Amino acid sequence: MATKKSFIKSVSKPAPSLPNKLYAPNLILGIEGTDYQSTPLQEFLDKRIYKIEYETVDGTPCINYIDNANKHIVFQNKTGSYILFHLEHGEITDVTKDMIIKALLKKRKTTKNESLCRDTIILQSCVPDIDLSPVQNIMDGLNRELSVKCPDLYMKIAPFHEYTEPMSRYSEHNHLCIGCNFYDTLILSLCREPKCISTIELKISPTGEVIINSKTDSVDEGKKYNKMLRAVLFIIAEQIPGTKYIKSVAVNPISAWLLIKYSHATVEEGHLFETYLTENNYNLENLTQGQLAEYYAKNPLNYIHLIVPISRAASDAAYTEFRKLIAGSSSTNEITC
Repeated sequence: MATKKSFIKSVSKPAPSLPNKLYAPNLILGIEGTDYQSTPLQEFLDKRIYKIEYETVDGTPCINYIDNANKHIVFQNKTGSYILFHLEHGEITDVTKDMIIKALLKKRKTTKNESLCRDTIILQSCVPDIDLSPVQNIMDGLNRELSVKCPDLYMKIAPFHEYTEPMSRYSEHNHLCIGCNFYDTLILSLCREPKCISTIELKISPTGEVIINSKTDSVDEGKKYNKMLRAVLFIIAEQIPGTKYIKSVAVNPISAWLLIKYSHATVEEGHLFETYLTENNYNLENLTQGQLAEYYAKNPLNYIHLIVPISRAASDAAYTEFRKLIAGSSSTNEITC
């Protein structure tokens, strides 16, 4: 297979968006090694993940990571043409090409990678190239401290596609999804060979908002692993480029309580939970787990949206909490190895 070495690394800016109206989209069958490069990576659950490299309309190298749930891929190249290829080198029929052209004609203007039509993904942004070296230095120190308490546990932060350890993402098991099938998120994880047993997934927006979701394997629930990872997240958040504040969709009362109590989270403006607090004369400073459980019982589909600013004070408080969780005194307030 021919390769093209000019594909370097991605940049953080989105690729130019489609115009509002297209009259005659020039759709070309792509040639691998010339128009794009596709590299199969690891399998994740029942999906194969691919690294896709190409050049955008302005000639900028671009990288995306997608899975094979959709087989047809479309992107706009540096000449303005729309390149179409089959992710697994299957046949592309005239019917499929006609369907994609019609979808391009109707497409609204966006800059997100998204479904274009049945079995077809259109790529319109690039995975940002994030320098995590300052974060890794902090993680090394935190792992040394953790190893004193639990020698078989270690923490890791990396883009999803760099993981070789098996893991579960929240979005793979529920309808609420961050990265979905594009795998452009960072994963903060707690691992025990050979897999990662607790994860926090981070999606960083151009505005500095960091959306997070978390998941712990059922066999390891109740060991305070998620609580420790959230503390670590706030310790390192200042060192992750482009982050300003963290937004969490708390899907249960425990997740909400941890963020409110230990991270001093506030409720996203206009959320139903604000009304609930006012009507019941509750306040965030003295909120109990029971009161949160009451809200979720009455509003099972209205998960609380919480906002936590990133600051040095939050980092210092989180480090204090981390030290308590790994103190080594066998307290009920510590993680269980």
